[in-house]
Amino acid sequence: MRRILIMTISILMAISINGCLQGDKSEKPPVHLNPNMDTQNKYKPYKESKFFTDKSAMRAPVEGTVAIGELYEDTEYFFGMDNAGQFVSANPIMLSPDLLMKGEKNYQIFCTPCHNSTGDGMGKMINYVYPPATSLHSKRARTMPEGQLFSVISNGNILMPSYKHQIPVEDRWAIVSYIRKLQNAGE
Repeated sequence: MRRILIMTISILMAISINGCLQGDKSEKPPVHLNPNMDTQNKYKPYKESKFFTDKSAMRAPVEGTVAIGELYEDTEYFFGMDNAGQFVSANPIMLSPDLLMKGEKNYQIFCTPCHNSTGDGMGKMINYVYPPATSLHSKRARTMPEGQLFSVISNGNILMPSYKHQIPVEDRWAIVSYIRKLQNAGE
């Protein structure tokens, strides 16, 4: 009797220990207690649709639809150009000490490697077989409208890369203001 009791307890313990083991592979799909919208009926791109008359599941956006964050109505602010397509001569952001500090900080981060901290175009990159960058004190750079400087920062020029994805619009205008400050200090 005692032997049967010990054997029964041993079997129950073995079963409970085996039941606690996790990580065993299973052929069954996992239990999904709260499916919400994971398994909803939907059309996938490029698939056939029986609902629409053209049999295509893909729908064109409604005319005039603008993606979030892509409405650029103020062309002077976002592109540095007026409605006629000419570069604006003045910075659309009001000049302030905070704007100049932000411009100096971003200039040091993004522009100094090529243009140097003084703007003479002799940054550290010339030590790595890069040609000297344009001097920001040249007559051409001094006579550029501010919108054109903004455009060069945004879209790049010759060897200079585009910074529109790395630097927000307001910070690019701040850099333009700081460049003008550098140019005026170099006179």
